[in-house]
Amino acid sequence: MRDQMPLPGMTPGRLPRYARRRSGSRPRFCPAGHDTFTVGRYSDGSCQECRREQTRRWQEQNPARAVATKRRFNKSAKGKAVTRRRRVRLKREALIHYGRSVADWTERRCARCNDGAFDPMLLQLDHVNGDGDAHRRRMLGSHRAAGSAYLAYLLKHGWPDSPPMQWLCPNCHAAKHWTLA
Repeated sequence: MRDQMPLPGMTPGRLPRYARRRSGSRPRFCPAGHDTFTVGRYSDGSCQECRREQTRRWQEQNPARAVATKRRFNKSAKGKAVTRRRRVRLKREALIHYGRSVADWTERRCARCNDGAFDPMLLQLDHVNGDGDAHRRRMLGSHRAAGSAYLAYLLKHGWPDSPPMQWLCPNCHAAKHWTLA
């Protein structure tokens, strides 16, 4: 009975071509009963939800192989591209949150020299009070945790406003730390 039901908002005879089986015009379901028309389908007939659950169970049963597989993927060209996209997305979100003066993230400027000649992706997040090392050590357990790992931490905790932070160009950021030392 289930495989004869139409998709919401569609009549049985009006399914799109990609939603039809070769033998008829019914939506596809995985063995667990999930609608594979909306979530995707693999060659074994399972849907994305079932595949994620299978992968999670396999990773729990084979932790060493799972780590090796993840390492191999991260070293591949596709893995590097995925990581690069994630880092760019994190930086954009941080630029939007901590750069309060301009609505468009591409118009961010250095808070010290107000130079807009830099690509916004080259701007660096700086702790206004100069306590970045202590803050990272307190929050992440290491003063070396920086870059995308630190941005991921800030995202996870809802972009906290304490301690105050600002965006600086590389020249001003280096100059600030040389004058503080």
